[in-house]
Amino acid sequence: SLSVEIAGEGEAKIEVTGIHQSGADALNVKVGDAVLKGNVVVHENSLFVYTADASYCFQLKVPEFSVTDGAGGDGCVAPMAGKVVKLIAAAGQSFSKGDQLVILEAMKMEHVVKAPRDGVVKDVMCAEGDFVEGKKLVISFEPE
Repeated sequence: SLSVEIAGEGEAKIEVTGIHQSGADALNVKVGDAVLKGNVVVHENSLFVYTADASYCFQLKVPEFSVTDGAGGDGCVAPMAGKVVKLIAAAGQSFSKGDQLVILEAMKMEHVVKAPRDGVVKDVMCAEGDFVEGKKLVISFEPE
């Protein structure tokens, strides 16, 4: 089961007890005794759910991928366990805040790790095709 809290206008707390994929992007979601049937579309940082009665848009939280090492250096971590499908950064390469550094595939979705600041790549701890653990350092930066 999964608990979801929705804050804001019309605050709600629901418990989703079952999600069953019934087609390519069609889902049956059981909430209490009710079953909602609909389609799901993910676009950028939004999740759209379309049912026969209504449509919903959820803004997805953009995870923070940066870390500090306590010695003045920092870097980026994998948001979750997954496969490195594209490695964009290289040691010694300069980057700007927001540049794509690594693209991971996890849970059938691509997750882009972007630079949290301007800087220079110190080291790359993964290669394309590698499986990386969540919250593990994948790119380190030169100290500012």
